[in-house]
Amino acid sequence: MRTERKEKVRSNYEGRVITFNDNGGYSQKLVNGKEFLGRWETNGDRILITDAGAVLREYKIISVSASELVLKPKVEASLKPLMSEWHFIKSY
Repeated sequence: MRTERKEKVRSNYEGRVITFNDNGGYSQKLVNGKEFLGRWETNGDRILITDAGAVLREYKIISVSASELVLKPKVEASLKPLMSEWHFIKSY
């Protein structure tokens, strides 16, 4: 990936806060204050996230611990994900 593209990706993702609430609520807050809400649920080794527009995204749970969650996005034949794994680090 070119340096300019890496920097753009970094600036778009760095500082995001993603919250999985106990009640099934999901939120993603960007550095600029914009917030996206949705719902989440597990299904076996999968986590399903549905955004406010009813778009469903599916991820395989690679690992989960008290401080980290690692997910692998479901790959559609027509799409290639930008990142092959998502690493979520718990902040206190």
